[in-house]
Amino acid sequence: MWIISAYAHDTDLKLDMIVIGSVAVDRDGRRIGKGNGYVDLDFALLVHCGVITNDTLIVTTVHDAQVSESLPTDLFKSYDVPVDMIVTPTEVIRVAKRLPRPQGIEWHLLSNRRLGIVPVLKVIKEKEEA
Repeated sequence: MWIISAYAHDTDLKLDMIVIGSVAVDRDGRRIGKGNGYVDLDFALLVHCGVITNDTLIVTTVHDAQVSESLPTDLFKSYDVPVDMIVTPTEVIRVAKRLPRPQGIEWHLLSNRRLGIVPVLKVIKEKEEA
């Protein structure tokens, strides 16, 4: 991920579309990533900066075998990034009803360790607390 005006909300850059990786997805737009939440955190940072908006299309590319009809909904939390479109080698799946998206950084979920691993988070948090 690159940092775009990460210390403020003042960027004019808006992304029309992002492509994110997935281990598995369902036809309702739920996705499972590789773990550790880095895509979700990058997404939250870009929402916080105003680069990702409600108009940004979220796309994933996967193999046909990675698409499920339905994944258990209890696996997913408010910070999990859903997708709007799934592209496979044989199909383009447009999710019929958009799932709720994360609305920014969920500070209460971030440990001091995570703040140390992603220094820009610490800077943003300190700036917001000042």
